Amino acid sequence: MRFLRKVIIALYRSLQRLVVEPLILPFVFSSQRKMAGRQDCRAVFSLERKSIDVGSLDRVWFHAASVGELESLTPVIESFSRRDNAEVIVTILSESARGALDKLRASLGGKIVFSGYAPWEGRWGEALRVLQPRLLITAKYEAWPELWVRLSQQAIPLAIVGARPRRSLKVARLLCMWMSGKLPEIVFFTALAGESNGLRALFPKSRIEQVGEPRWDRVRARLESAALGSAANRRVSALAEQAALMARPWGILAQVWPQDMGLLVGPHQGSGTLWVVPHKIDEAHVRVIEERLRQAKYEVVRSSSRVLTVERTNCVLVDEMGFLAELYSHMDWAYVGGGFGAGVHSTIEPALRGLAIAAGPAGADRFSEVEELLASGQLTLVHSSQDFARWLEIKVGQKEKWLAQASARCGATNKILSVLDSVIH
Repeated sequence: MRFLRKVIIALYRSLQRLVVEPLILPFVFSSQRKMAGRQDCRAVFSLERKSIDVGSLDRVWFHAASVGELESLTPVIESFSRRDNAEVIVTILSESARGALDKLRASLGGKIVFSGYAPWEGRWGEALRVLQPRLLITAKYEAWPELWVRLSQQAIPLAIVGARPRRSLKVARLLCMWMSGKLPEIVFFTALAGESNGLRALFPKSRIEQVGEPRWDRVRARLESAALGSAANRRVSALAEQAALMARPWGILAQVWPQDMGLLVGPHQGSGTLWVVPHKIDEAHVRVIEERLRQAKYEVVRSSSRVLTVERTNCVLVDEMGFLAELYSHMDWAYVGGGFGAGVHSTIEPALRGLAIAAGPAGADRFSEVEELLASGQLTLVHSSQDFARWLEIKVGQKEKWLAQASARCGATNKILSVLDSVIH
C-alpha cells in the first residue's frame, strides 16, 4: 500500500508539472503573473543555504488565494507578527492580492521571512522543507491535495480561517487520503454554527472552533484609527459640513457599478439626499453613473466641485476615493453595490455604523457576514427596482441593537491566536 501511494503521488506531481503548468495555467494566469511566480519560486529556493534553524522562533506560513482571503488573514498576521519571537511567511495565488500583499509587507518589515506568489501544486514539499514553518494557515475553502500530503509527511499542522464546507475541501480530503493515507493535523476556524456542523461531518477527527470572522476586527480597527483625525476623516467632515442643509434622510449607494443603477427609477421617496460612491472613479466610469442619475431625475453635484450647491440638489456624486468607511458614519441607510455584477462588496463597514443595508444578490452566499446580517434583519437582498423601492418605504432602523450586534462579532483575531498558541506549542 505504501508503494502504491508513492506511485500515486508521483503521478499526481507529474500531471501537475507536465500538463497543468504548461497547458492549463497559461489560460488562467497572465504571462506577467507566471513570470513573477517563477521568480518568487527561485527566491524561495535561494533561501535554502541561508535557512536558519527555527529553534525557539514561531515561524508561521500564511497563504491566501486572492485579495478577499488575504483581507481575512491580515488581522491575524498583523497581531501575530507583533510578538517578539514571531516570523511570518505570506504567499498569495491571485494577482488581485499583489497590491495588498505589498502594503502588508511594508508594514511588517523584518518580521517577514518571505512574501510573494506561492509554489504551484506539485511543488509544495520543497518549499516547506526550505521555509520550515511550524504551522501553515490558509483561508476559507482553498485546499491543495499535494500541500496536505506534504504537511502530513512533515508533521506541520494546518489551520483554515473562515472555513466553510465546500467541494474543494472534500476533494482535497479524498485525494490526500489516496496519496498519503492520513490527513495533516487540521484546525478549522468558522464564523457560523452551520459551517462548524458541516465541517464536523467531513472531518470528525479535526479540531473545529467557531470564532467569528476576523475581518470585523480589521474594519473596526480602521474606523477607530480614522476617528483619531485621519485625512479621510477630515475630508468627510468637510463634506458633511458643506452639505449640512441638504434634506434628510441621507442614503448612500456605495461601491456601485453601472449595473446597480438600474435600481433607481426616480428620486427615492421624493425627499432626502442620495450620496453615490462609484466603485471606480475614472472619468468614463463616473460619467456613465452620472448620466444614469440624471435619467432618474436626480439633481447631481460632484463632491470634487468643493462647493456643494444646496439649492435644488438632491444627489452628491462622490468622484473621490479613500473615505467611504468614514462617510458611512453620516448616513441613515446604505445600499452596497456589486450585487448585480461580479459580487456584492463588503457589508461590514455600514454594519459597524448601525445602518439599515440593502444589496443585490450576486455573490452574497460567499460571505458569512451576509448570512449574519440577513438573520438579524439589518441586511435585505433586493432583486429589482421594485424590491428596492419597497425596502426604502419599509426599512426600520434599529441602530443601537445593530451596533451592539456588530460589536459582539468582533474579537475573532484574539480567539484564533489563542488556539494557534496551543497548536504551535
